[in-house]
Amino acid sequence: MKLALIKTAIWTLSHLIVQKDTFIDAANLYTNKQYAQSISLCNTVLPRLNVKDTLYEKYILLRGSAYFEMHDFDSSIKDYLILIGLKPKEIPYRINLAYMYGEIKRFDDCLTTLNNALEIDTTNTVTLSNLSYYSGQFFKYSDAVRYAEKGLKYPADSAVKSALLNNKGYGYIGLKRYSEALNNINLAIKFDPNNSFAYCFRALAHIRLKQMETVCDDLNKAKELGGVALTEELRKKYCTLQKI
Repeated sequence: MKLALIKTAIWTLSHLIVQKDTFIDAANLYTNKQYAQSISLCNTVLPRLNVKDTLYEKYILLRGSAYFEMHDFDSSIKDYLILIGLKPKEIPYRINLAYMYGEIKRFDDCLTTLNNALEIDTTNTVTLSNLSYYSGQFFKYSDAVRYAEKGLKYPADSAVKSALLNNKGYGYIGLKRYSEALNNINLAIKFDPNNSFAYCFRALAHIRLKQMETVCDDLNKAKELGGVALTEELRKKYCTLQKI
């Protein structure tokens, strides 16, 4: 009996080592942007893992992240729902899930997910910033302002403050309160000069005011900072005389 137990323990240890090594291989594939191969490797191991195994969560997160990078949001959503089932109070899981709902236009699910995250921690500034942003995107401009104002009451790093101020500014654009919009967006840029959304939204506010002098400069700056898709249509419309 003792010998059998020892053999079982050795087999279990060997099995765990293989699983860990395989996870490292899958993670390396992900790092090298070989997302489909990473997913395939995760799929070979996951059926053999107990859901209570700490590696199970890691594999699900890795696979969900790979699906995310491939823009297979439906599959990534399924994995993030599993992750939330494993760790219901893990706010970053809910924030990422909300983002994916937003990408596929499931607006009610997006806001519900963020509100569920807010119930876990009512002072989480990242959650409040995302609630502000998506409220604005879903035309709930007063909510965008309200969530941003709440978030600005709590300590946050400069990037999050910038996002909150910018999202508040966007809400004011939707409410046609352009002076307040520009005040908040300009302050957002002071907190984070690399906030591409802020330059784009400042351009949008000036477009609504028919003050076109700096519009193209702001749109080009937003593109330079990574907001290529964000600014594409606006630049085609308002920067036609410049190389875009």
